[in-house]
Amino acid sequence: MRRQVEAGNFQGCIKELDTHAFGISRNEDVISKEKMGKLLQASWKAVCAVQVFLSEVIVMKIIRDCLGRSIRLTDERMAHILQHPEMIDMEAEIDRVLQSPSEVRLSRSDQSVQLFYEYYAKTRVGGKWLSVVVKYANA
Repeated sequence: MRRQVEAGNFQGCIKELDTHAFGISRNEDVISKEKMGKLLQASWKAVCAVQVFLSEVIVMKIIRDCLGRSIRLTDERMAHILQHPEMIDMEAEIDRVLQSPSEVRLSRSDQSVQLFYEYYAKTRVGGKWLSVVVKYANA
């Protein structure tokens, strides 16, 4: 299962390597092959751990809707949305519609889902309503 972490929230995940743990003094000019090997091995393990951690991070944007509720929008969801030809160059409009919609409707089939609407007279595919659909976890 992937961890959901807001972008930039990596506090405590990466520890600085302590050369003293390997018997290396900062004043040493020459480091033995054995000490260097241990340090390189530990460094490589740290790099691998960071790569694994970063591969599990889901970067997301937090948007406030017109009622002040937080909405999490992952990069994966945004990429999916922008695959639709009518959404090219409309990424910023998602935020705007959530913050200042012309209309908000409750879903007929799911009480935890709301639909935010705004009409755009000129889009790549003509005049269209942009509908941003949000499912609230604590609705």
